Amino acid sequence: MLSTKENLKQIEMDTIQQEPLFTELTPEAAATVEGGADIDYALEVFKHSRETIPNESLGSFDRGKKELSPGADNQISSVNVRAGRWIFYDRPGGGGLSWVVTKTGFQNVPLWLNDKISSIRRSD
Repeated sequence: MLSTKENLKQIEMDTIQQEPLFTELTPEAAATVEGGADIDYALEVFKHSRETIPNESLGSFDRGKKELSPGADNQISSVNVRAGRWIFYDRPGGGGLSWVVTKTGFQNVPLWLNDKISSIRRSD
């Protein structure tokens, strides 16, 4: 029977020789795991700035004009655009102040529209 010290040393040696527990997935592999690239969202909106971790997602969208749920209205501080051209409005149904986003990636909402977005429309 191994002593505790020998047992721990054996466990340590076994762990070192094992394959890594996690491997990085390519975007294609990750999309496949999540159900296929065709199902992926084009926009996700967040409650806090992009520097805040963890950040609370307020929803994800694909096409068409979207009204935010009452719980998300006037709370968006950052967005992650994965595809498309998006317009953010400060009024339900569009209109009023608007911010057009054409580049992909995480972005903070401009200060003049931060926590004021009430509707979103994809326009490409």
